[in-house]
Amino acid sequence: MSQIENSMIETLRTDFGDVSKEFIEMGIDSILEDGIFKDIPIIGTLSSVFKVGISIRDIYFIKKILSFLSSLEDTSIDDRNEFLSKHSNNSQLGEKLIFILDRIDDLEKPKLIANLFKRYMDNEIDYLTFQRFSLIIEKCFIEDLKFLKNNINEDIITGFEALGLANSGLVSLASFDGGTFNEVDYNPETEYRINDLGKAIRQYAF
Repeated sequence: MSQIENSMIETLRTDFGDVSKEFIEMGIDSILEDGIFKDIPIIGTLSSVFKVGISIRDIYFIKKILSFLSSLEDTSIDDRNEFLSKHSNNSQLGEKLIFILDRIDDLEKPKLIANLFKRYMDNEIDYLTFQRFSLIIEKCFIEDLKFLKNNINEDIITGFEALGLANSGLVSLASFDGGTFNEVDYNPETEYRINDLGKAIRQYAF
C-alpha cells in the first residue's frame, strides 16, 4: 500500500471529529499549517508531498478530502475500524477512495461519496455498487444531481437537467418533442421518468 493510500486508511481508523465544516472558506496555508488538520494522517501526508510547490489541483484535492471526512463525522471510530477489519482489501479501498476524490469536479460531491461510503459500511450496498454509484456521481453535473434530489416524486421531468440525467442513465425516455430553438432560448421538451437507477442514487447518495 502506498504512503497516500495507507494514510487514507489510517485516517479512517482515527478520530477526525474536529474537522471543521467551515474549512472550505479557509486559505490553503491555514489548512496545511493548522495543527488540527495536519494531525489528520492523510492531510499530514499530503502536506509533506505537496510542500514543494502546491498547485491549484492539489489545493482542491485536499479540500475534497476534508469535505469527505467532514461528512463521515457521524460515524464512530469503532464502526469504521470494525468495517475495515472485515474489508477484504484495504489497499484497494484506500486506492479507490483517493482515485474517486481526485477525479470529482465539485466540492459538494465528496459529501455524496461519503453518503455512499456510509451505505457501504452499513452493508446497504456492496463494493461494486459503491464504485458504480461513485462513478455516476463523478460524471454527473452537480446541479443535475440536485434536480434529481428535488424532483424525485415527479412523474415527468423535462429541461436541461432531465437531459443531463438521461445522459447519465438516471432517467428513461417517456416521450419525445424536439422543443423550440431560437438564438436566445432553447427549451428541450422531451419528457423523462426517473428510473430505478436514478431512485437508487437519490436514496443512497443524499
